[in-house]
Amino acid sequence: MNRLIKTVSGMAVSVLLISNVVGQQAELTPLTGALLMQRVVPASPVVQLRFINPGEASDSFFGSREESINSGSYRLSGLIPVGENSAIEIALPYQVRNTTYISSFFGESFTSETKASDIGNISVTYIKETNSKNSNLTNYLSLGVVLPTAGEDSWQGVFDNYYDFPAYTDEWMAFKGLFSIVKTGSRSVVIVEGGVDSWIHVGDEEEDVEFMGRYGVGYSFLPNENISLHAEFVGYGILSEEDIGDGSRFQHQLAVGARHQIGKFVPGIFYMKNFNDLGDVIPDGVAIELSMTL
Repeated sequence: MNRLIKTVSGMAVSVLLISNVVGQQAELTPLTGALLMQRVVPASPVVQLRFINPGEASDSFFGSREESINSGSYRLSGLIPVGENSAIEIALPYQVRNTTYISSFFGESFTSETKASDIGNISVTYIKETNSKNSNLTNYLSLGVVLPTAGEDSWQGVFDNYYDFPAYTDEWMAFKGLFSIVKTGSRSVVIVEGGVDSWIHVGDEEEDVEFMGRYGVGYSFLPNENISLHAEFVGYGILSEEDIGDGSRFQHQLAVGARHQIGKFVPGIFYMKNFNDLGDVIPDGVAIELSMTL
């Protein structure tokens, strides 16, 4: 992960389109949109490629684990306006793991490697603005379906981005409902969202329908018209199981980063910190993104 930070330290992060000028009302664009949370309706189509590289972790018994620079979760997505106040987002996730395990027993060091890659669950999300943009407060409703296209080796993507859990669970499909409130200021954007996912098992074994909850809050600040700074705190967890402790029911992530607009392109970088049980497995990670307005 340290190599990745050095490689992309001159970049900024994420996607959504920018035409606002500091001093005017900030708009939701690739410069000011969400990092991990749901993106909303853009003015023009946007294509985005995101890569999350997990951090290294140590275990007191098994030793340490190191990931190669290309290990992690890839996500290719398109956000397409359909009408004046609606958009459709299509996302294709992909998971790659090149992991080296280093253990020490009785003074001797042992090394083993694991390699795996697989496609995740393709998702289609419809996003609708539910009120006028005349004020600085805008609401959005997002309804999505996560199709059961994931391979059995995609599951490790859950640890890279737990908030995108449904994208990496094979033999499950999900229906997502989400409500977002967006407040725009002259140099800032605040996003608050919450919703519920319903999971349906499509494998051979019978499983109960599971309900998962999600929530998040994000803040974007524009020091000038081409650069933005971001912070998001999100939580995702199971609602339909009773025998789960409070510390394990919801997992939380903090993401902080920056973006820089260069013409139609918005490159960027952000750092993710994982909490709860998730942080014991993968403590953190670094992501890079590149967006292009069509």
